[in-house]
Amino acid sequence: MLRMSGTWTALAVTISYLVGAIPFAYLLGRWKGVDIRAQGSGNVGATNLGRILGRPYGIASFALDALKGAIPVLGAGFLGESLGWDPAGRRGLMSLCGAGAIAGHIWPVYLGFRGGKGVATSIGVAGVLTWQATFIALVVWLIGTYLLRYVFVGSVLFALALPVSFLALEGRRAWSEEMGVTLLLIGICLIVAIRHRSNFRRFMAGEEGKTAAPDPEVTSDAE
Repeated sequence: MLRMSGTWTALAVTISYLVGAIPFAYLLGRWKGVDIRAQGSGNVGATNLGRILGRPYGIASFALDALKGAIPVLGAGFLGESLGWDPAGRRGLMSLCGAGAIAGHIWPVYLGFRGGKGVATSIGVAGVLTWQATFIALVVWLIGTYLLRYVFVGSVLFALALPVSFLALEGRRAWSEEMGVTLLLIGICLIVAIRHRSNFRRFMAGEEGKTAAPDPEVTSDAE
């Protein structure tokens, strides 16, 4: 039974990674005859796509990236339930599959393991696991971006607000029944901050573009 559980877990996480690795921003760009890896910031994400092809394409890519994070987590929940796993087991599997989807977006096998920064996919994952904490984090993101006018700062604030909000909402449960979700949200916080280190470097050098910057060559990727 333990071996079978491990097999199902490995299969579910692998599928989640492959789904998360689908490079929607890149595919939408190729559909329009553009390789976004060679334009703008070169980042394979919604922000760079929107800067190159226009906001509607960026929004579409962002939504698809969030969806590819949500679907594996939902699927893992249904799988765990169909296998008769207890709630803790199902939540653990959902967290692992969420991590797999995010890893797929950041290190996609289809593009030589060079992907986006994981924000939109993280929103999809976290939104299924804890919509309350995700909502709070999104509000923090919007306020931070609006006030400071740096998308990357808003993205990092969002990632930080996720585990903080979850811990505040769940209390002791976060370290017992919801340990898997807690660790995943902390991991999201760390990986989003690390993936935006180039933005921090540009900011310190005075080269980071604000959200209102009209120059399409100025980059401020959040995704």
